[in-house]
Amino acid sequence: MGKIDPIVECFADVSFQAVRNGGQLIGELRQIRSNWDEALVARRHATVWRALDVIMRQPVISSQVLRAELGVSNPTAG
Repeated sequence: MGKIDPIVECFADVSFQAVRNGGQLIGELRQIRSNWDEALVARRHATVWRALDVIMRQPVISSQVLRAELGVSNPTAG
């Protein structure tokens, strides 16, 4: 029977690396969203502000997704 210690150590190392990577990704996504907020010029209650939240959750979207997520008309989703 083989030794389990190297396997456990390897698993622990890659798990901690995954946590660090996740933390970095969260920081980068928050910065991207902040940049969008600063760059976007739209009325305060425009649908596009809510659409940004959808895009952050699901980066590949269609007008169908926006219609379903935001409950808006086809032209608005477009």
